[in-house]
Amino acid sequence: MQLAETHIAENLETAIRFQEYAVGIFKTIPTKSGIKKAIKKELIFIDGNLATTSKHISGGEKIELFESENSSSFERLKLDLEVLFEDDFLAIIYKPAGILVSGNKFVTITNALSQNLKKAIKQTL
Repeated sequence: MQLAETHIAENLETAIRFQEYAVGIFKTIPTKSGIKKAIKKELIFIDGNLATTSKHISGGEKIELFESENSSSFERLKLDLEVLFEDDFLAIIYKPAGILVSGNKFVTITNALSQNLKKAIKQTL
């Protein structure tokens, strides 16, 4: 295995589950399901220990993503969306005509959101 990316966790007011925090921190894994798959394949380490979906992040942790010898590269969608408003809970975008919101196609609003929105810090209750 070879080290692909490293991330130092931001300081958080409230600790959150790793799988929630990790969405969008790595260029090659933009989705929650991708993070879960990488954890299952033992490709993510937190402070030198294997990551788990139940691990909580509070800030300052060193998160490392390794790539396996037979890993395929994830194709990232490059679609610039016009963001009209955004805060930690809501985003309003201009949806171009002809672009699907979600579905089985690659070019969808859902796939483009991670590149166009700031990462919101989700808090668990």
